[in-house]
Amino acid sequence: MSDATLTLTAAGPAKAVLFDERDGVEIETRVPTEIEATLDVDHVWLAETGHAGVSKRGAYLKRESIAIYVAETASDEETAYVVESDDLDDWTFTLSGRPEAWLDVAIPAAKNRVSVGSKDKVANVACHVLDDLSEHAPGNRPQLALLDVLEDHDPKDFARENVLRDLSDGALEPAQQTAETAEAVADD
Repeated sequence: MSDATLTLTAAGPAKAVLFDERDGVEIETRVPTEIEATLDVDHVWLAETGHAGVSKRGAYLKRESIAIYVAETASDEETAYVVESDDLDDWTFTLSGRPEAWLDVAIPAAKNRVSVGSKDKVANVACHVLDDLSEHAPGNRPQLALLDVLEDHDPKDFARENVLRDLSDGALEPAQQTAETAEAVADD
């Protein structure tokens, strides 16, 4: 993984379709299973693969497209994996990466969506991208990246104070929570 990518972990239910032949009879067996894959996500992946999208109002992941892509990629000659529409709601997507990686994905994605405009317009779109994709992040790294954008720019849709308030309302990284719990126990 390069520094300019996030890691997308996609996991969910699928059916393993096993093929066999006995006495001239082709047999197909479907076995429920779980599959998981990790993918590198950069600004190009967000905009051009068809598995996600970027607009001036943010970014989104396409649940069905990603699930089907993972299943097809995991398939081989002996086993095919299929995702049925009933199983799509059970798929989870987790995006992870350093705050700098979040910026390295969001800012170029924003630049590609703003044809002509000020740096504040690009920053506004980047903030929307970070905000939207943060729903798939286990910690507060997208918000930390958002603060970096707000340090140098004044996008119209985001206020630094609101981001700081959201961060102070308990959006601590799991490692920070563990360290703080350990410190509290040590103090007792």
